[in-house]
Amino acid sequence: MPKDESSLRTDIEDGADAGAAEFNAGDPGKVGERRSKVKQLEDRRANGLRQIMSSPDGRAWMWELLASCEIFSPCFTGNSTTFFNEGKRAVGLPVFHAVTELFPDQYLLMAKEAKQNV
Repeated sequence: MPKDESSLRTDIEDGADAGAAEFNAGDPGKVGERRSKVKQLEDRRANGLRQIMSSPDGRAWMWELLASCEIFSPCFTGNSTTFFNEGKRAVGLPVFHAVTELFPDQYLLMAKEAKQNV
């Protein structure tokens, strides 16, 4: 029997086994657990990005990734290639945002290093 939309789970797993009760947003304990797991995931992602941005090789890799996503290039081509270009940008923009938001000094260093290596 299909569930109504109000009972659908979110994308973040709460660690329960399949078939267990669904997440209850009215349960302060479950909400706290979910927040804790989200915070841990955010911290791990930031730490991974910190590791990449802390070395010249990591910054060179990141620069190439962002360049391949063409985040500063126009996407419109007048044909279906526009959709492909938008897909690349859709990958690169959140990465660019994370780098510039979390590590602005390393981003500037990365850009300087890239300019020197051309």
